[in-house]
Amino acid sequence: MTTSFRMTHDPSPAARFRRQRNLEILDLLLPLVIEGISGGKSIDDIVIAMARQLSQSRQQVRGLVTGLSVLHRLPRCLRAARTHAHLDEFRITTLGTRLKRLTSDELLLVDEHLSAVLTPGVSDQELVQAPALSKRLDKIVDALGLDAKEHVAAVPRASARVDSENNYRFTLCLPQLEGAQLYEQILSVMRKKKVDFARAMLSLLGGEKPPRVHLNLFQDPSGLIYAAGGGWLPPEELSRAKVLSRRVLSEAESTERYGIPERLRALVTGRDGHCRYPGCTVDAGECDVDHVIPFGKGGTTTADNLHLLCRHHHNLKTSGEVQVIMHPNGTDTWTTGDGSQFVTLPKGPWADLMLSTAAITRPPVLAAS
Repeated sequence: MTTSFRMTHDPSPAARFRRQRNLEILDLLLPLVIEGISGGKSIDDIVIAMARQLSQSRQQVRGLVTGLSVLHRLPRCLRAARTHAHLDEFRITTLGTRLKRLTSDELLLVDEHLSAVLTPGVSDQELVQAPALSKRLDKIVDALGLDAKEHVAAVPRASARVDSENNYRFTLCLPQLEGAQLYEQILSVMRKKKVDFARAMLSLLGGEKPPRVHLNLFQDPSGLIYAAGGGWLPPEELSRAKVLSRRVLSEAESTERYGIPERLRALVTGRDGHCRYPGCTVDAGECDVDHVIPFGKGGTTTADNLHLLCRHHHNLKTSGEVQVIMHPNGTDTWTTGDGSQFVTLPKGPWADLMLSTAAITRPPVLAAS
């Protein structure tokens, strides 16, 4: 079978519609954006004109226009988009959101690395979702040292409003490490009390003493640091962390027991990043570490037999509704009840290294409070 993304050759009406729609964006809308830019128009001018033509709000159109203005300066990525018909409005908008500050010369540097993400490496590979694509873009830009804009330290802020159904809606924004720490505290309360996310937050807001948690910070070979649940950290964020220990994890992380040691759990988290089921982006913190071959049927508690699954997809696998085979480099091949196959690749901070070698050897993990 030719190496391709699954959706590239999926014969279903929905997949055919999606491919056609994606190509129409490139054939009909991209030329309008290029023509506007070449004619000296600003992005705002192009957004106003296109919003009127599409009978949509400017807010709905702005992300797509910005993304197309970036995509036409990424020749390899644009070629991949035409070949595989896989870039929709959401993924194109993601490109614009993350790359709009870069110059044309800087975008050419990004293009080589990003085109590899947008080109399939195995047959029936599942396409990266927009949230995961955003994280990959962060890593590429930071690794190339191209994000010249100074990172301004985030200031905690919050708001509240009553929605159309008379429910209060609260919004809280925190710096990356503080947010990641609160997130882990909420997850800890969820596990302890067996409640949902909202109830766990209410417990903490009600005065319950926050549980003590530790964050795993993953360092890749280039030196970049990734906080589970918090993304890639700018240097000023990392300087605020209290590093308690440094640990080098390798394929030796294993046990003969069913229970998964902390170090092995950290290894799998650093490789996978989120739920490995096709199309699912549930964060690692809310996932189970699942034995691909069940422990009771001879499966080992080793990195090459463990992956992350959210509880819903873990239950689907356990019930036999779907089946999965894991390959030595961490690639999963899923088979659904109707015989359809999907291939997912690890998307964690160590995913690129994992895909380059079958050896499960990893750089340091930092434990921060």
